[in-house]
Amino acid sequence: MLDRKSAIRAGIDSAHQELLATLDNFGQEDWGRAANEGWSAKDMFAHLCTIEERQRAQIRSALDGTPWSAEDVNLYNERMVTERRGWTPAQLREELAREHAETLALFDSLREEELDRTYQHPTRGLRTIEQVSQQVADHVRSHGREIAAART
Repeated sequence: MLDRKSAIRAGIDSAHQELLATLDNFGQEDWGRAANEGWSAKDMFAHLCTIEERQRAQIRSALDGTPWSAEDVNLYNERMVTERRGWTPAQLREELAREHAETLALFDSLREEELDRTYQHPTRGLRTIEQVSQQVADHVRSHGREIAAART
């Protein structure tokens, strides 16, 4: 049986691998298809390439005990996706690999007891590092399913 930290890391890894498998099945014609209201499959992929930076900042906020103050998530998401609309899927995949590696490095540096450290999220309330870490995997899986559905 995995300890709590190992189980969370395994979830992050498996969600990332599932996303990569989905992306491996995409052809050039698939990227422009709608993944959800307002975003194409490529836009959703760009979103996944950038959101872990924000999630890592939340973890650091809990570790440092500093207040979480960030740009509105919807404005952040739109800005980051818009900046990447001209990128190729290969460029996005490179960014995803870098971001994922940074997330794993931060997560691996945590001690298990630090998973209980908290920060105050402006809309979600008090959140633990464990919750944010689980959200990384859940978020990738959720949007990965939307990307996959755009292909069918």
